Amino acid sequence: MHGYKNVEKTSDYKDVASTVSQGEIDLLLTDSSSNDEDITDLLYKIRHHQLGNIFLAAIMLSADHTSNYIHKIINSAADDILAKHLAPNILINLIDFLNWKRKRFVVIGNDFDPNRRDITR
Repeated sequence: MHGYKNVEKTSDYKDVASTVSQGEIDLLLTDSSSNDEDITDLLYKIRHHQLGNIFLAAIMLSADHTSNYIHKIINSAADDILAKHLAPNILINLIDFLNWKRKRFVVIGNDFDPNRRDITR
C-alpha cells in the first residue's frame, strides 16, 4: 500500500523546479506557502505543457484560507488542496487514492483526458 520509493524533500523552490523539469516524478506534495517563489505558478506551467510531466499528481497544503489564494491554487490545477493542520492519515489516504485509484489517461492526437469511456451516460 504505502511502499513509496525515491522520496525527495526540499524547501528550495529551485530544487523543486529542477526535479519537476526532469519529468521523472509522479507526485508533488507541497506547502503552498513554504517558498519565496509561488509554487502555484510552477504547477500552472506543468499543467499547461511548459514544464515536466503534466500527469503528475499534485497536492497543495495551505495555511492561507482566503478565497483569493484558494482560487489561485485551484487555477493552478492542483489535484487537491488540504488546509493545514490536518491528520496524517488524511494525507496518506489521499496520496493512495491519487496514485492507485485515479482514472487512466487516454491520449488521442493532441488531447489528454482521463479515460471516461466506461462511464454510463
